[in-house]
Formats: sequence, structure tokens, C-alpha cells
Amino acid sequence: MTARFIRLRLAAALALAATAGCPLRAAAPPEREASVLEYLSIDGRRIPAVLSMPRGTGPFPAVVTIHGGEGDREVNYLRTLALANDATPTVTTLNAQPWAILAIDYRNGLFGLEEEDVVAGIRFAKTLSRVDPARVGVLGGSHGGQLALRAAIKLGREFRCVAVGSPWMTDPFVYMLGRPDEPPLSLVSAASRQLIPANGRQLYTGLVRRTGSDAEARRVMQEFSIEANAARILVPSLFLTSLGDEQVPHLLIKPTFDLLRAAGRDVTVFTVEQSRHGFYWGRDEGGARAGLGPKTVTELAEEQATRDQIVAFFTRHFAAAAEPAGPPASLVNLSVRGRVGTGDDVLISGFVLGAGEARPVLLRAAGPALAGAPFNVPGTLARPVLSVFRGGQRLATNTGWGTAANPAEIRAAAQRVGAFPLPEGGADSALLLTLSPGAYTIQIAGLNDTTGLALAEVYEAP
Repeated sequence: MTARFIRLRLAAALALAATAGCPLRAAAPPEREASVLEYLSIDGRRIPAVLSMPRGTGPFPAVVTIHGGEGDREVNYLRTLALANDATPTVTTLNAQPWAILAIDYRNGLFGLEEEDVVAGIRFAKTLSRVDPARVGVLGGSHGGQLALRAAIKLGREFRCVAVGSPWMTDPFVYMLGRPDEPPLSLVSAASRQLIPANGRQLYTGLVRRTGSDAEARRVMQEFSIEANAARILVPSLFLTSLGDEQVPHLLIKPTFDLLRAAGRDVTVFTVEQSRHGFYWGRDEGGARAGLGPKTVTELAEEQATRDQIVAFFTRHFAAAAEPAGPPASLVNLSVRGRVGTGDDVLISGFVLGAGEARPVLLRAAGPALAGAPFNVPGTLARPVLSVFRGGQRLATNTGWGTAANPAEIRAAAQRVGAFPLPEGGADSALLLTLSPGAYTIQIAGLNDTTGLALAEVYEAP
């Protein structure tokens, strides 16, 4: 895996301005067909979308675009995120490629069904006639960038790659509860220190009202935090940031792509110097540019360079998806049943993930689940404590799978791999982690030095 970091300096921006009319693009723009569509979200709600499709038989790669700001947009606005137009140069550039462009909407409601709308829209793109389902990428900006990354967390490798411009609120705790006089907010511009906490406090008040308590609001923030769940982003990513962005400062996004780099992901970061929020779309009107007048030569050059980065990113990963791949080394399932004692007699098992990319692994310690039907095993461990180690480092521990940070994902992973279900609210333990290739050890002990029979399970859970 590789990490790419690109900073567009002033001198380079001025040089690019001289060639601003020559972005990376196909030799000749393809003829295209435009359609207004609808797709069903998880609860049956119909979500509008606009499709720009090259003429021909295909199959074509597709880019799903996700707008920022509020949801429930008019179809005419979605057109500017799908069809070539004077308002959004980036989308016009995308239409010059032999790719389908699908602009999707989502409903209003932070940390709610808006995410399910986006997930459904990406899956819908893969079903479109003449679209190659193995070559679907996602491009979102601001709130749309946040939703694109959340979709990457939820969907794993269901789509090919994700590009995000100034993704908003990658860490909800900083945006909603951060103090302007403490890092990281104390390190951003004065305008950002004023804007971000003011908006964030309003969002937090609404979240507490909706969830019923401060503790539940914080639990939801942790669950939906991109930064806290960054290791679950498996697909290649492109982060587009600007040192001149006061709404979503580069400094607040940096921890997320640093975590991706530390996890060995394929991540590219392209940072410009002066452009305001929204530079990745290239729009002139409204938003962060309200009242600022015409863009400078440097801003125009930065936007052009950003478009070139977007096209190069999707071109590279769509081409890689079209190449035949050899069979990956994989772990399907490992299970060991044994007696759990105390001290040195806890149940210990090892496993090795073969070479390749990091991938999700489901680890389970079943005790109480074995006692009931259909297993009816006597003498089982009442409260198993599951821990996973790499060398001498403890990576994670769980006592009671329902108390894990991601119980819904654990339940879904068990269904995907065909594991027997653990009782809801039961004392069996489980972890769903993204692990890099290498050797690992799992240990099962009894809470408060209790003993009994337990089953240790390891599944690769793509």
C-alpha cells in the first residue's frame, strides 16, 4: 500500500495557470444521455438521482457524486452534479471522460437515514445498465465528503475508490464539543475558531434532544466518527484539502488520513494553498465565496490542478480494477474449543493472515451460546473475555459482544460468513477488526477468574 502527499505551492499554481485550459481529459468528449431517476432507500423512501451516461454499449466506469450542505435538493440542483454545466467545472470535466456520472440526493438528518440513502445510491449505481459494477467510484465534498467516507466504512470493498473534498466533521467531538482555546481548534484560523464551535454547539444540542441524553449523544458521535473508524476504510482514497479553507480546515482532516496511512491504506492527499471551501467543485457563486469577488489567478490554477488530480485518481483505479488479479491468500475460518482455566491456563489460539491488503476479521468467544440448543454443551464458560494480540501488544478486548463499538456490524459479519448467531444481549464476546497481514494470538479468559468450556472462532469477513 502507498501513501501519496501532494502540496500545490504558489509557484506551481502560477505555472499551472498558464495551462489552465488543458486538464487531463479524454481525447474527445463522449456523446452522452441524461436521465432523471429514482432509487429506493433502506426504508422504501424514493430518492431522486440524475444520470449522465456515455452513448455506447459499455460497460462504463461510473462516478457517484454526493453534494454537500443540506439534503432534499431539487432535481435541477442534482443536474449540476451530473451533467456538463457552466456552474460546476469539475462535473463538466468528469463528463469529458468515458464514465457514467450519477448524482444522488439524501434526506436531511445528521447521523441518520442520510447515510442509508447514500449507501443505497452507491449500490443503485452498480445495478445500472451499461455500468461496470467493479468500476464504481465515489466523489463527495464537504458534508457529501463525510457521507462518502461513512459509506466507505459501511460498504468495505463494495465500490472501487473514494475521493473527498474537504470532508466535514471527520471527528464530531472536535466540531461539536471542541474548545477554541485548546488544540486542535486553537491551531486553526481565528475565523475557523469562531465558526466551527458556534455551529457545532447547535448540532450537539439537537443531537442530545434527539437521543435523550448526553451519554447517548456521545455514543452516537463515537459510532459515526470517521476518525474513530478510519481503519475500516479499505478502498483507495483521495483527500482534497486547502490551507485556505476556513469551514473545514486541513488541520482537522489530517488525523483521518494519517490514520489511514498508518494502517497501510492506499491514500493520496492533495493540498492547495489559497482556495476557499468548495474549490473541489469549482463553483463561483455563494457559499464560502459569497462577497469575495472574482477568483484570483492562483485560485483558478488550484482548482484546475484539483480537477486533474480527481481525473487521474479515478483513471488509475478504474484501470487497476480492469486488470486480472491473482488469487489472494486468505483465511476462511479457524475454530478451537477447549477448557478455559485461570492464569497460564486460559485458552490461547494463534492465526496468520497471508500477504495482501488489510481486511476485516471476525473474532468470537462463545460460551453461553454453547449451553443452549442446538449445542447443549455442559460446563460452558459463563462470561468469556476475548482479547487479541499482535506479538506482545494487546489490540482489543471485549466482554459481551453487545457492548462492542459496532454490534450491528458484528451481527452482519456473522451472517455473511455463515457463523451461528450469538444471542442478543448475551454474554458471549466478539470483535470485528481490520487487520494487516501477519501473525496474531487470541486469548479467552473467564471474567473474575471463572472457568469452563469456550469456543474460539476466527473468520475472514469481507
